[in-house]
Amino acid sequence: MKIAPINYNSYKRQDKTRTNNKFVSNVVMSEYRTPKMGNHNYFQPNFKGLVFETNVIRKVTGKLYQGLGSYTKAKGGLFIDMEKIGYTKLCSEPLNITTATDAEIAAHRFSLALVETYAKNPDDPSQFATHWVARYNPDNRHSPLAVSHAVGDFDTMEEIFAKNIEILRNPSLCKSLDIPITDKDGKLCIDALVFDTETTGTNTKEDKIIQIGARILKGGRVVNKEKGFYNKLINPEIPIPEGASAVNGITDEMVQNAPTIESVMHEFLEKYMNKSSGIIVAWNGVKFDIPLLNRTIRELRDINNISKGHKKDKIIAEKQLYKILDPQVLIMRIHPFLGASKKLANQYHWMFCKPMTGAHDALADVNGTIPMLKYALYWLSEHRTNKSVPLTLRQVLLFQNGASKVPEIEPLLHNTKYFNSKVNFKVSYRAENLDLINYFDKYRLDEKMVDSLVEEIGIANVRKLKQEGIIGTVINDKYKGHPLQAAETQKINKTTNQKRSLSYIMRENFKKVLGFAELEGFNGKSKEEIEDLIVEKSKVYLDGNSKTLWLKNVNPDDISIGNDLPDDNITRKVMQEMQEDGI
Repeated sequence: MKIAPINYNSYKRQDKTRTNNKFVSNVVMSEYRTPKMGNHNYFQPNFKGLVFETNVIRKVTGKLYQGLGSYTKAKGGLFIDMEKIGYTKLCSEPLNITTATDAEIAAHRFSLALVETYAKNPDDPSQFATHWVARYNPDNRHSPLAVSHAVGDFDTMEEIFAKNIEILRNPSLCKSLDIPITDKDGKLCIDALVFDTETTGTNTKEDKIIQIGARILKGGRVVNKEKGFYNKLINPEIPIPEGASAVNGITDEMVQNAPTIESVMHEFLEKYMNKSSGIIVAWNGVKFDIPLLNRTIRELRDINNISKGHKKDKIIAEKQLYKILDPQVLIMRIHPFLGASKKLANQYHWMFCKPMTGAHDALADVNGTIPMLKYALYWLSEHRTNKSVPLTLRQVLLFQNGASKVPEIEPLLHNTKYFNSKVNFKVSYRAENLDLINYFDKYRLDEKMVDSLVEEIGIANVRKLKQEGIIGTVINDKYKGHPLQAAETQKINKTTNQKRSLSYIMRENFKKVLGFAELEGFNGKSKEEIEDLIVEKSKVYLDGNSKTLWLKNVNPDDISIGNDLPDDNITRKVMQEMQEDGI
């Protein structure tokens, strides 16, 4: 959904509608038009959730930013203190999920859920809050948009998955995949090459690979010997865009003496991505890494004039999508409502209650992908219909590609086109009435506040603000009483593809209102600095008030009725294995 431009007709002065092509308003303003919510009664506080908060979350002590530590006493009661809520703060208190109690895990995820709904500083890149939760409520969508993108709501993905299923249904074409994923003791026994790429952008048809990272799994465990991992920077022979460097940290200077893709790719394919390494694994591999890799392979074949049937053709061969394990797709089919953001680092944190170190470095992303893969495979193994027979890779791949009938796995996809039918959104995300302090709620241009700024912005600017009739303007996160929708779809710029939080959009809307006054610089301050000062002074916070927020339900007791949370018996097992393997 695109954000519509400001509807100038809504900015009417009380005395007239138009003056020199400028329109202003002294009423609540928004540039958004949201779908009408069908079930208005659903947006009500869920008091069961508050009982869990009181009886479990608040009893977890000893932490600064989770459990009781995320509350402050005020007005004779306990209030969630949004000054204590933030992704960076929470990352400073990671859990060891192998030893943490169920209550500690729930408290950590509760703080993570609060981060997801609120960004105190929208310009801080460490805050991943996007207000997607407000958008993905049951009256507007049945699933996060990212899930639909990844698991088949678009023709291209539907076509890919359908083709893969057709091949996987043919046993004669997939004999190499009819191998068990677990041994007789229930432990993973697969061989795999887990890899990741960093690139100059997100266009698989044009952008270049600038780093490859990989690790080998043998018998389900990480190989830690020298030949067990691969990590190479690559010179793309073109400038790396600033936006790409901002994401992965790789600059032109870092790769100027690095090898080119031709020498790196041949080595990687021959020594690592070969039959002996096992199944190929990549997070978002089906949609991104493998198409990019295959395009690079085709280009190298053309450069080296390698024809089909040539000896080198077997080495530099394109990879078949039906043979790719993609943990992102697996996790989204299993846990579609586990956190609004489906980026690897965020899903990892929801799963294991600690940050994934070094995100967007290829090898670091591989280290984060491995436990997500292990979790998905163990989870599917737990849900096989015949516990005396292990699942095979082919059966897992059928599930990954959305096959509605995989007899060996519980019929999880039979009631839905895309994901686990045993979880549902209405239980997984709820409207909770929370007691809050230090919660940024809205912008309000107040006459008294404007008068107090006369020495900082000048009497002429004060007069302009009053004359334009915008005193009393309020910018909040509602339109006609309902949450704003799709605010995160407005992009900061085309190169970074970063997305703005709802609070950022509110700020921009407010600055557009100030723009109607045509303020001027004053006493050494530029027009922009004066506008920023007014914006900061116009912030309104809730201090000791209640507010209804869409919030991820972290109560494990609700799993039986559809709450989408990880199986922490499995998360503990996976982290124990990772610790034993030194990762």
